[in-house]
Amino acid sequence: MLQENALVAVYTDPQRAGEAVRELEKTGFNLSQLSLASIVAPGKGAAAACYSDGTHVKCWGEPGSLWNSLRSVIKGWAFLSLPDIGPMLVSGPLATWIVAALDNAAIFSNLSVFGATLYSIGIPKERVQYYEAALKDGHYLLIAHGPAREILRAKGVLASIDGARFESTSPDVAEAVEDSDSRQAGDGQGQGSEAPT
Repeated sequence: MLQENALVAVYTDPQRAGEAVRELEKTGFNLSQLSLASIVAPGKGAAAACYSDGTHVKCWGEPGSLWNSLRSVIKGWAFLSLPDIGPMLVSGPLATWIVAALDNAAIFSNLSVFGATLYSIGIPKERVQYYEAALKDGHYLLIAHGPAREILRAKGVLASIDGARFESTSPDVAEAVEDSDSRQAGDGQGQGSEAPT
């Protein structure tokens, strides 16, 4: 796993998370640089199932419609049960990175497996707990990674979707976004909200 530019968007609504993926796809964002993660059954007593029909992964239950709509869009899936987080479904490169973090757990002794994964892609340690808490609360994490220019473009797309909280780990992107946010705040057209730091 290499540290690189990353953008993390948090969605409370699965429809908004799906909309974000589809909007990124429309703009030509490289979807192999996109990951999505969520708890499979955030509510007590909620049933959920993820299974293969021989050709595709299918999901049943509360998160099923989102995951089923994205199964051909984001490649690479994993169903995981992690300590302190529970059962979760992950698609994209993040799935492989979590498995690699399991193999290297001793290196990140003060972080959870999920936290070590986020840290390894450039998420600051002080932000890891925020994203873990968001995941535990049943929110959806959409993670884009890659060159700063692509991440800046992704941030522009995601800013147009209501209900997103996001932040970037790229200094270039953060500076450009701050300039853009300042201009938008001046004309009252800013959308979305930054994750608290």
